[in-house]
Amino acid sequence: MNATLPAEILDTVIDELGSSQDSDRESLNALLTCAFVCRSFHHHAAGHLFANVVIVNRNENYNQVAMDRLDDLSQILRKNETIGPRILSFSLDTSLSRHDLETRPANSIRYGQNLPNILRLLCSIRRFSWTNHFSYVFCEDLGLDLIDAIRYLGERTSLKSVSMQCIELDAFPVPSLFKLERLSIVHVLPPQDWDSSTPSNRQIGDSTCLRELILHECLEVTPWISNTLALFSQLTTLEVWMHNDSEVLTAWMVMQAASRTLEVLNVSSISHFECRYSIISKLFEKNC
Repeated sequence: MNATLPAEILDTVIDELGSSQDSDRESLNALLTCAFVCRSFHHHAAGHLFANVVIVNRNENYNQVAMDRLDDLSQILRKNETIGPRILSFSLDTSLSRHDLETRPANSIRYGQNLPNILRLLCSIRRFSWTNHFSYVFCEDLGLDLIDAIRYLGERTSLKSVSMQCIELDAFPVPSLFKLERLSIVHVLPPQDWDSSTPSNRQIGDSTCLRELILHECLEVTPWISNTLALFSQLTTLEVWMHNDSEVLTAWMVMQAASRTLEVLNVSSISHFECRYSIISKLFEKNC
């Protein structure tokens, strides 16, 4: 007599494998095997296998690896149109700079069609991360199609978390930041055409969803932050570096803006105050 397990149980097994695939190699292998069992297994397993797409290279040849993997992913998404909507998290590592404008891998990322096409297919994206190493990425050095795709991505209602490192802030649509729940900016520059001498709190009437903010080495964004404090008014978690006066001032402005809601403050690097360690210790002893 043949026994058939209910579909709900089979789905639960695949979900369990999917939840542990990142930490358990055996779970990943089992999930890959499930994807080849039958059509229904494939559909369910693929949702887990492609939920978190990470294009990261642990060596230093970032652009070559990124170009190759973007090409592979683009082909996969073209052949199976059901996968793109199931990608929930997308992370990209590059090493673009103004010294590699003539190299094929860098130009393929900046001006090619693979990355823009991929970003446009991420209709259910929740988390987006772009880390650039060794130098800054300026909007004027990116293709118009890529800029358009990033801004299109920023308008996705599903997007809740954005992380950027060594990228001009204007590469991501600033008004869209108000609907995020988490924002991480590391070595980020403000928009080049932004006039810091003119108050421009244009979004002051907008409600913000931002609850977690990470600020590391963002010296140039202090004027921008001072004119966009409404964005930070509902923060519950703040992580900052304090290496210099500008970073201390930025952190203080954000803390003041979120004074009614802030629950967690993590100063993960505080070298600015190392010379005043004894003074800070006495203050803590006095107030604890």
